[in-house]
This record gives sequence, structure tokens and C-alpha cells, in this order.
Amino acid sequence: MSYKETALKKFENMPLTDWKRAPLPSNTFSNNIDMATVQILSKAACVTIDDYNSPDEIQQYDEELIHGLGDYFVNYSEAHYKNGLHVTSSGSDIESEPLHIKYVMNSDSTIVESQFFDILPSDNMTVILNYQSDGGNGIHHGITRFHAKAGSRLNVVRFQNLNRDTNFFDTMYFQVDEGAEVKFYDCQLGAGYKAVSVQADLKSRHSSFEVYCAYLGFENDYLDLSYIAKHHGSPTTSKILAKGALDGNAKKVFRGTLDFQRGSSQSVGQEDEFVLILDPRAHSDSLPALMCQEDDVIGEHAASIGRIDADQLFYMMSRGLPYKDAYLSLIKASIYEIFDSIPNDELKEDITNAFDEHLLSHMSKEDVRA
Repeated sequence: MSYKETALKKFENMPLTDWKRAPLPSNTFSNNIDMATVQILSKAACVTIDDYNSPDEIQQYDEELIHGLGDYFVNYSEAHYKNGLHVTSSGSDIESEPLHIKYVMNSDSTIVESQFFDILPSDNMTVILNYQSDGGNGIHHGITRFHAKAGSRLNVVRFQNLNRDTNFFDTMYFQVDEGAEVKFYDCQLGAGYKAVSVQADLKSRHSSFEVYCAYLGFENDYLDLSYIAKHHGSPTTSKILAKGALDGNAKKVFRGTLDFQRGSSQSVGQEDEFVLILDPRAHSDSLPALMCQEDDVIGEHAASIGRIDADQLFYMMSRGLPYKDAYLSLIKASIYEIFDSIPNDELKEDITNAFDEHLLSHMSKEDVRA
């Protein structure tokens, strides 16, 4: 029995998930599954792309995936996917030409994808996962697994810019081997309901994992963002940095977890989140967690909430800047640090333009007065 068949059988026997984080849309787990349009915008010649066929080897990663959105979401994606890629690096000099994959939702149905990226030892690779809408307002489900093998360097950028009537559920898992370095840039700008989970297992010495997350929430949006770094080897390092802004009745829960397993002595982890509240009705919960089974480790976490500084706003207006421009500039200044670190100038421009468009189209009337 294949892993997909196993997942389907397991899913069919599972009770409907009692997801207590927030009410789920009624059609979250629809049987009306369509395919997204997948475009390979760029890739290095030494990158191999095959159809994803639930290789049995991925089972080892799911045994480690103990956090995530939950077994129900993972098994639903693995059992019902219609979009899937199996990507393998095969050359060390491929970082300069990123693998840019664009997914376009153009229907109101459910899109389900499952993917596996295998980065071979000492290879350098940049992967861009670009989610866009073309009239579709459906639901996205996905699970993506990355294996960064010994000495490899991996940059991953997820640019989620779907319509606000779209729901986005996504799980990512990274296995990071000895000496491998992974940097993940997560730009959650679109979709009115977005629930994402990212887990990295730092398996051996001198492996590292960094997350840079930027997010926006407007009107009645709901955001559930979870990032977990599990330290196994000694020493290993991790960093989680998230910055966002909430307007209207948006609600956000951010979970940043540093988990030091036995054997991870001398490891270092850092987690920080900063959110800008643009409307008193917006609600933000930050749930940093530090779990430790070792003594000789360093774990730091912090969370802060801020508002637009009236004095800064007045100062900028006194220098001739219109209210709207000054207001937007202060929002951008608090979040653009995330975008500045993205390792692709063309994509960086696309993301910052999308960020500006979302802000301009969703700011409340009192915020855009001249």
C-alpha cells in the first residue's frame, strides 16, 4: 500500500477535527477538489522536477511532524492532493538562479497540494513559492517538506497574495542536517483566513534555521501563525522574527516555539514578534513558548504590540508629508526589515508593491484623510 493510500485510509477513519483555535469555514474539507495552475517561472538547469507520487520516504518526516495544524489537515492534503512536485537539487552552483514556482488559483473550489524538496549535500538553492489569485476565491490546502542535507544552503520564500475571500491552510516541515543552513521568508499578505504551521528539526551539529515573517490582517481576517524550531544536535542555532500589522476587526494568534531536545547543549534560539495595531477593534495574541530538556542552552523570546506614534506622525506632516503618506510610511518602516532580507531583488519589489496595495485598499476612511 502506497503512502498516499495509507494516508487516505487513515483520513477516512479519522473523526472530523475539533479545531479549537477558531471556527473553520463550513467547506474547509471539501470533496470538490480542483487543480491550481502551476507555472515554473525560472529554474537552474541542474534542478530536477518530477511529479509528486507520495514517495514512501516522506513518512519519516511526518513521524517528526508533531506540531503542525494537526493530523487531520496533514492527512487530508496527502490523501487528496492534485497538485504535487518532487524537486531535487543536483548541482552546487544553483543559488543564483532561483526555482520560482507560481501557483494561480482560478476557481472557487478547493486546491490541494503536496510537495517534497530534496536539497543534496553541499548544494545551494533558492526556492520561491508564489501564490496568486486569478478570480478564484476558494480554499488552499498544502503540505510541503524540505530536506536540507549536510552542508547545504537553502533559502525559501513563500509569497502568499491570494484574494481576501480565499482561505489558506498550509503546513511546512524542514529537516536540517549537519552544517546545513535554512532561511525561510514568509510573506502572508493575502487570504482572509490564513492558518500556517512551520516546523524545523535541527538534526545535527552546526545546523541553523531562520524565519522572517511579515503579515497583514484587515476587516474580519483571522490569522493563525505557528513557527517551531526543534533543536536536536549540539550546537544548533535558530531565529524567528515576525512583524505585522492589523486593522479593522482582524484577529491574530502567533505561536513561536523554541524546543531544546536532550542532546542539544550549547544551542541558541531567539524568537521575537512585533505587531502594529491600526484599529482598537483588532485583536492580537502572542504565545511564545520555550521548552527545554538541556541545561547549557540559550533561549530568548519577546513579543510587543505598538500603535502609530502620534508624535512621529505629526513630525512627518510638519515637514510637508500628507497624512496618508506619513501614516503609510510609519507602517512600512515597522515591517520592511523583513522584506529587505529577501534574497531576490525582483521578488522583493513584487512583495513590497503588493504590501503597499493591500494597505492602500484596506485602510479605513479616517486613516486616509488628506
